[in-house]
Amino acid sequence: MSRGFSTKQKEEVVINFNKLAMEHLQQDSYENSMSYLKQALMGIKVIIEEHTKNKLMAITFNNLGCLFKRTANYSEALKYLSKAVSLESKLPNELATIAGAHLNICSILSQQGDHPNAIRHGLRSIFLLKNVYREQPKHLSTLVIAYHNVGTEYQLMGHLDDAEDCLKIGHKLGFDFLGPQHNLTVTLKNTLNSLARRGKSSNYDYFTKARSPKTRLPNVSAKSRSTSQESRKSLYRPAAYDHYPTKPTERDFYSRKTNPSRNKNRIATKVEIQKPFVPKIFSDEEVSILTDKSFSSLASSSRKIDLGQHKATEKAAAIMIQSAWRGFKARKRFEEEKLNYKLKQAEQKARRAVEEYEKLKQIAAKPKPKFTAK
Repeated sequence: MSRGFSTKQKEEVVINFNKLAMEHLQQDSYENSMSYLKQALMGIKVIIEEHTKNKLMAITFNNLGCLFKRTANYSEALKYLSKAVSLESKLPNELATIAGAHLNICSILSQQGDHPNAIRHGLRSIFLLKNVYREQPKHLSTLVIAYHNVGTEYQLMGHLDDAEDCLKIGHKLGFDFLGPQHNLTVTLKNTLNSLARRGKSSNYDYFTKARSPKTRLPNVSAKSRSTSQESRKSLYRPAAYDHYPTKPTERDFYSRKTNPSRNKNRIATKVEIQKPFVPKIFSDEEVSILTDKSFSSLASSSRKIDLGQHKATEKAAAIMIQSAWRGFKARKRFEEEKLNYKLKQAEQKARRAVEEYEKLKQIAAKPKPKFTAK
């Protein structure tokens, strides 16, 4: 790397590469995203300061995990996300970065059906984010989503009490800090209602029936409620959990016992129940550390890339790569010159040794004078 670049400038170049990579990932341009992340890794190699290097590695590994997760290469995604998580002890001031990696691991393990380990990583993400969201409010939405994902995992495992606790906490945080009309708050409310309706009447509303009047939220008009229910049915079908097996409901077994004529002369078929409400915004969205709107993919995907910034980043990267290559060639040339100098010194020393040997040989070949006794 060129001597003219400071550590801060190198860090900015690597972060710009990561930002460009995530912007291309939102636009499903996977090759360009991978290219920028590779350039980010090359930029990290020439950084000497240990803390900055570890921080940038955690960010880049997490984004690589997001890329491989989007392309359904889960083994590679888990490998890079685990590398990011392993840097936790070296980055005490970058807990949000590590929490994002834990949350991505939770999402991947959930898709693979490993719910216990998914819950473990989700709870770790919650623990880390709870320590930073008051000082850094931009990570509050990530914390709300972590509560939603953990609650959904508990629901899939049948631990409905734990699921309800997590969803309540997430909804309260969203209601208090993001507002009752925020997308995350509304989604958590709908998920709680979906959880509360299991075994109850179809018009059951958790926020109007289960809570006391003191903590009751404002009622939603019948028109808006029906509209939201219809939109949920049409737009939020749980795509990420389609592979989980389903079981017949108690109502199905009851109807079979009380009305045997319904099942007479029928071939037994598999009865499916409605899966938990898991909107796409939680199941498919990766946690990127570099953007404040990490979970607003619909808004971020429509952004246009700043060509000026893009060209400036490419120019800075070209200078960095050229300077690194010149430094490598200069070091290699210096080592060769140093070796040649040592060889010349050895040759001169050997030549002097040969000359001394020849002189001693000549002296030894001269006849010795004879001494006569007087």
